[in-house]
Amino acid sequence: MDDSGQFILSSDGQYSLNIGSALSAGKAYIGERSLKLSRKTEQNVSALIPVQPGEQWVVSVKRKSPWFNGALVLTGDEGAHFYKEIRVGLPSAQHGWDSLSLQVTIPDADIRNLQVILRNGGRLNAWFDHLVIERVE
Repeated sequence: MDDSGQFILSSDGQYSLNIGSALSAGKAYIGERSLKLSRKTEQNVSALIPVQPGEQWVVSVKRKSPWFNGALVLTGDEGAHFYKEIRVGLPSAQHGWDSLSLQVTIPDADIRNLQVILRNGGRLNAWFDHLVIERVE
Protein backbone atom coordinates (compact mmCIF):
# COMPACT_ATOMS: atom_id res chain seq x y z
CA MET A 1 0.00 0.00 0.00
CA ASP A 2 1.34 3.45 -0.80
CA ASP A 3 1.34 6.35 1.67
CA SER A 4 -1.96 7.75 0.33
CA GLY A 5 -3.82 4.47 0.88
CA GLN A 6 -5.28 4.63 -2.65
CA PHE A 7 -2.78 2.38 -4.47
CA ILE A 8 -1.58 -1.14 -3.86
CA LEU A 9 2.04 -1.52 -4.97
CA SER A 10 3.66 -4.72 -6.20
CA SER A 11 6.41 -6.13 -4.00
CA ASP A 12 9.06 -4.68 -6.35
CA GLY A 13 7.26 -1.30 -6.51
CA GLN A 14 7.06 -1.51 -10.31
CA TYR A 15 3.27 -1.86 -10.66
CA SER A 16 0.42 -0.12 -8.88
CA LEU A 17 -3.29 -0.82 -8.63
CA ASN A 18 -5.60 2.15 -8.10
CA ILE A 19 -8.15 1.02 -5.51
CA GLY A 20 -9.72 4.40 -4.69
CA SER A 21 -12.19 3.86 -1.85
CA ALA A 22 -12.76 0.16 -2.54
CA LEU A 23 -10.70 -1.17 0.39
CA SER A 24 -12.88 -3.12 2.84
CA ALA A 25 -12.28 -4.68 6.25
CA GLY A 26 -15.36 -6.90 5.88
CA LYS A 27 -13.85 -9.95 4.19
CA ALA A 28 -10.32 -11.01 3.31
CA TYR A 29 -8.63 -14.05 1.81
CA ILE A 30 -5.25 -13.10 3.26
CA GLY A 31 -4.73 -10.49 5.95
CA GLU A 32 -7.46 -8.20 7.21
CA ARG A 33 -8.75 -6.28 4.15
CA SER A 34 -9.78 -6.87 0.56
CA LEU A 35 -11.11 -4.89 -2.40
CA LYS A 36 -14.88 -4.57 -2.28
CA LEU A 37 -16.56 -3.68 -5.55
CA SER A 38 -20.12 -2.63 -4.82
CA ARG A 39 -23.26 -3.76 -6.55
CA LYS A 40 -24.58 -0.20 -6.49
CA THR A 41 -22.10 1.20 -8.96
CA GLU A 42 -20.20 -0.65 -11.66
CA GLN A 43 -16.66 -0.22 -10.44
CA ASN A 44 -13.37 -1.02 -12.09
CA VAL A 45 -9.99 -1.28 -10.45
CA SER A 46 -7.08 -1.44 -12.87
CA ALA A 47 -3.31 -1.54 -13.29
CA LEU A 48 -1.17 -0.90 -16.40
CA ILE A 49 1.78 -3.25 -16.95
CA PRO A 50 4.40 -2.37 -19.63
CA VAL A 51 4.75 -5.34 -22.03
CA GLN A 52 6.51 -6.48 -25.20
CA PRO A 53 5.06 -8.61 -28.05
CA GLY A 54 5.52 -12.34 -27.41
CA GLU A 55 5.73 -12.06 -23.61
CA GLN A 56 3.57 -14.42 -21.57
CA TRP A 57 1.77 -13.23 -18.46
CA VAL A 58 -0.29 -15.02 -15.80
CA VAL A 59 -2.70 -13.00 -13.68
CA SER A 60 -4.75 -14.49 -10.86
CA VAL A 61 -6.95 -13.19 -8.06
CA LYS A 62 -9.14 -14.63 -5.32
CA ARG A 63 -12.80 -13.59 -5.38
CA LYS A 64 -15.70 -13.94 -2.94
CA SER A 65 -19.15 -13.32 -4.38
CA PRO A 66 -22.35 -15.27 -4.80
CA TRP A 67 -23.42 -16.15 -8.31
CA PHE A 68 -20.05 -15.32 -9.89
CA ASN A 69 -20.38 -11.54 -9.67
CA GLY A 70 -17.13 -9.81 -10.51
CA ALA A 71 -14.61 -10.57 -13.22
CA LEU A 72 -10.92 -10.47 -14.04
CA VAL A 73 -10.21 -8.78 -17.38
CA LEU A 74 -6.99 -8.46 -19.38
CA THR A 75 -6.88 -6.04 -22.27
CA GLY A 76 -4.41 -3.89 -24.18
CA ASP A 77 -4.01 -0.18 -24.67
CA GLU A 78 -7.03 1.81 -25.80
CA GLY A 79 -7.89 0.81 -29.35
CA ALA A 80 -6.04 -2.53 -29.18
CA HIS A 81 -7.99 -5.57 -30.37
CA PHE A 82 -7.09 -7.71 -27.39
CA TYR A 83 -9.52 -8.70 -24.61
CA LYS A 84 -9.81 -11.67 -22.24
CA GLU A 85 -12.27 -12.04 -19.38
CA ILE A 86 -13.02 -14.72 -16.79
CA ARG A 87 -16.06 -14.79 -14.50
CA VAL A 88 -16.20 -18.43 -13.37
CA GLY A 89 -13.28 -19.69 -11.32
CA LEU A 90 -12.15 -22.78 -9.50
CA PRO A 91 -12.85 -23.17 -5.79
CA SER A 92 -9.96 -22.05 -3.60
CA ALA A 93 -8.65 -23.32 -0.27
CA GLN A 94 -10.94 -21.04 1.76
CA HIS A 95 -14.68 -21.65 1.80
CA GLY A 96 -16.65 -19.12 -0.25
CA TRP A 97 -13.65 -17.93 -2.27
CA ASP A 98 -12.77 -18.94 -5.82
CA SER A 99 -9.72 -18.34 -7.96
CA LEU A 100 -9.85 -16.47 -11.28
CA SER A 101 -6.80 -16.90 -13.50
CA LEU A 102 -5.85 -15.90 -17.05
CA GLN A 103 -2.71 -16.62 -19.04
CA VAL A 104 -1.98 -14.52 -22.12
CA THR A 105 0.68 -14.13 -24.76
CA ILE A 106 1.01 -10.52 -25.88
CA PRO A 107 0.16 -10.48 -29.60
CA ASP A 108 2.34 -8.84 -32.21
CA ALA A 109 0.24 -5.71 -32.18
CA ASP A 110 0.56 -2.15 -30.99
CA ILE A 111 0.16 -3.09 -27.35
CA ARG A 112 2.53 -1.27 -25.03
CA ASN A 113 0.64 -1.99 -21.81
CA LEU A 114 -1.36 -4.88 -20.45
CA GLN A 115 -4.32 -3.53 -18.52
CA VAL A 116 -5.41 -5.70 -15.58
CA ILE A 117 -8.99 -4.92 -14.53
CA LEU A 118 -11.08 -6.14 -11.63
CA ARG A 119 -14.71 -5.38 -12.44
CA ASN A 120 -18.13 -5.89 -10.91
CA GLY A 121 -21.17 -5.08 -12.99
CA GLY A 122 -23.39 -7.57 -11.18
CA ARG A 123 -26.20 -7.05 -8.71
CA LEU A 124 -24.27 -8.36 -5.69
CA ASN A 125 -21.04 -7.23 -4.05
CA ALA A 126 -17.75 -8.87 -4.97
CA TRP A 127 -14.58 -8.99 -2.88
CA PHE A 128 -11.14 -9.48 -4.45
CA ASP A 129 -7.91 -10.38 -2.70
CA HIS A 130 -4.45 -11.83 -3.35
CA LEU A 131 -3.88 -10.44 -6.86
CA VAL A 132 -0.80 -11.97 -8.51
CA ILE A 133 0.67 -10.61 -11.78
CA GLU A 134 3.60 -12.61 -13.16
CA ARG A 135 5.60 -12.60 -16.36
CA VAL A 136 6.41 -16.14 -17.43
CA GLU A 137 10.08 -16.59 -18.28
